[in-house]
Amino acid sequence: KLANDHGLSSLVYNNLEKQGCSGFVPEKYRYILRKSRLLSMARNAAMMHQLEEVAAITGVKTVLLKGAALELMIYGNSGLRQMNDVDVLMTREDSVKSFRLLEQNGYRSLPVKSVFHRLIIDHIGKHLPSLIKGGLSIELHHDLFDTVASDLNRAFFEKSEKTSTGSVKVFLPEPCIFFLYLVRHIDKHEQLD
Repeated sequence: KLANDHGLSSLVYNNLEKQGCSGFVPEKYRYILRKSRLLSMARNAAMMHQLEEVAAITGVKTVLLKGAALELMIYGNSGLRQMNDVDVLMTREDSVKSFRLLEQNGYRSLPVKSVFHRLIIDHIGKHLPSLIKGGLSIELHHDLFDTVASDLNRAFFEKSEKTSTGSVKVFLPEPCIFFLYLVRHIDKHEQLD
């Protein structure tokens, strides 16, 4: 339960198998962990396909964030990093244009607070409302460190390196700046809880 609550079931199962320790886990729980791993692999594959579609539709520089970046950088695209959505970074201008393009290509936006909120959405917050297609969600971020740290935002975007996921080029963040962002992101979530 704890492994599942923290999104680590797939990693736990993999490590138990790798170390030859899965036999020490009761069959019932081993089955649950294995099933979680297979579901994670399938979901991550679908999300990577969605990411390729988003990059192809938008045609702009797309930097992977959070789970999608960790999956490729650390886990080797093997389903070990359980994800609920795909988060990407774009420039503010590109995120607004991409948002509209994606809506024209079958993505639906989660409801905004009001019609007036829609007019200023790109000037507040760190990302636009989630876009959903086929049960999968993507968030287009345009700010990571707040405007007070605009140099970090710019460095995060500019120092990212091109990589391939299938037929489409996306960008992975520079590891040190990515680490700073992840620490800040976790800290913000801790403060909210």
